[in-house]
Amino acid sequence: MKKFFGYSIHEGICSGQVAVLKNDEYRLNFSSIEEEELKLENAISRLRTKLTSLLDSLRKKDLKNINILQINLMILEDRDLINEIKSHIRNEKSLLDSLNKVSKKYFEDTSSRNYTNFLDVCRSILDEVVDRKIDYSALNNKIVVTDNLHVTQLLEFADQGISIKGLVLISGSRNSHLAIVIKSLGIPSITGVDIPISFSSDNCYAILDSRVGFENIILNPSDEVKTFYLAILEKSMSDSKRLDYFRDKEAITKNNEKVNLGASLVSTTKLEKIEGIYFDELGLMRTEFLFAGRDIFPNQDEQLEVLKSVLPYFEGKCVNIRLFDLGSEKYLYNLPISQLDESSLGIRGTRFLLNNTNLLKSQLKAILRFSYFINVTVVYPFVTNLSEIIQMNKILEKCKEELASDNFKFDEEIKVGCLIETPASAVMSDQIIDLVDKVMLGVNDLTQHTLACSRFNINLEYMYDFFDSSVFRLIKKTLDNANDKGKSAIVCGEICNSEIGVAALLILGARSIATSWNYSSKIKKLISKIDLTNTEEIRNYIINSGSAETNKSIISMFLNDMP
Repeated sequence: MKKFFGYSIHEGICSGQVAVLKNDEYRLNFSSIEEEELKLENAISRLRTKLTSLLDSLRKKDLKNINILQINLMILEDRDLINEIKSHIRNEKSLLDSLNKVSKKYFEDTSSRNYTNFLDVCRSILDEVVDRKIDYSALNNKIVVTDNLHVTQLLEFADQGISIKGLVLISGSRNSHLAIVIKSLGIPSITGVDIPISFSSDNCYAILDSRVGFENIILNPSDEVKTFYLAILEKSMSDSKRLDYFRDKEAITKNNEKVNLGASLVSTTKLEKIEGIYFDELGLMRTEFLFAGRDIFPNQDEQLEVLKSVLPYFEGKCVNIRLFDLGSEKYLYNLPISQLDESSLGIRGTRFLLNNTNLLKSQLKAILRFSYFINVTVVYPFVTNLSEIIQMNKILEKCKEELASDNFKFDEEIKVGCLIETPASAVMSDQIIDLVDKVMLGVNDLTQHTLACSRFNINLEYMYDFFDSSVFRLIKKTLDNANDKGKSAIVCGEICNSEIGVAALLILGARSIATSWNYSSKIKKLISKIDLTNTEEIRNYIINSGSAETNKSIISMFLNDMP
């Protein structure tokens, strides 16, 4: 029996036979510059056809997150990338060597959010060049261990009906586009696992436990371990059958405290999934999806029509709408805006909006007009200081004046919120709260900025962890400041989709969280089992331990002690 540890991508437990998918070594000699460039163009043409066909097929199957293939198709048209590959060819390097060099560059340069897209495209082109064939059927109903899986392959599995029980990645970010697709497919998975890819998987049985705090794969487990996990799986199956009970229920703790549970939406394409689920509000509605596949920004009327699509699902409730925060996702939105850069610390969020006031005013006016139909909070993204909020509030007031002069109806008392995503805004939250009606804590960004490590950098997987005591301290500080001022504080991010994460937030004092619709029943069930009457000792411990791993262990023990 051998046990290997990693980092959780998607939580779950599974068992079964192991299959190994490894990166084969290929060698192609240089022929001539003209022939190598022709091979490249032919490979790109085949890949373009393949991705287009795959995208069409997946759309018919109504799978989530397939827009990642659209990004890859856009990158195939990126002449800078193609010219970079050709520049290596012109130095008399084979196409294979050239692709490997460019892939290596993107593998090592993890400062950009888009590096995973470029890496995926380079690997996909390489597969076309060598005509790589994989017997996907050999992976069906297996736990797959791999050092070379990219998004396109995983979506091909889904398209062909290949069911993967679990995934063990030798390397890869928990926040990459591959991870996003893994989560949407619901595959228990871990990454950063130091397991020898050369091991023989013949007749190898394994148990994968990707729950946060466990995060391991056990090869050829003992009968005792098998029995232990069989009991957990049986209990899990029994619990999952009872989840429907919580679908239309409020989130109430065991000691009868109400927890405000909001829906987290990244687009309006799956709104029907929310029907029948009880949410107290639309906790956070992102608006970047409005740009997908567009070369220009949607106008005010177009935005309003999209916003109105949420009305039937949140009648009589509050809708919290985050303004555009494009970050560095240029390839997702295909926007001709020079200020966008490749850094999560660059011109983004409120900084970007204040530099593009026409866009900002168009969106503010659309949201103001929407406020005539429902209770709305407009949320300023990626705020760093008081000055930004003051400027945004002034522009909001100007938009109100202009709409009034044009005889448009809107809520003149529309509420304002801002996202706390930087240590600066968390530290200043006591004063920021005086300028807004509510705050939202964006824990994904807050974590990477507090710990000074990109959540997209695979070399820093061990550092990016929202269970770190420094992150917990900033969360608690912001929650306390909001509570002292009688203002609402809503927590958002991946932490809100994790049972151990939600438990930590409740212990820290959170009473409003935004979670995805597909996690809502599980989170409500968890909340119903938690007693918060005596949590001061554990709260003080986790903000002072200085160790994310220790915090996860302590919170896991807290949950395990619940009946």
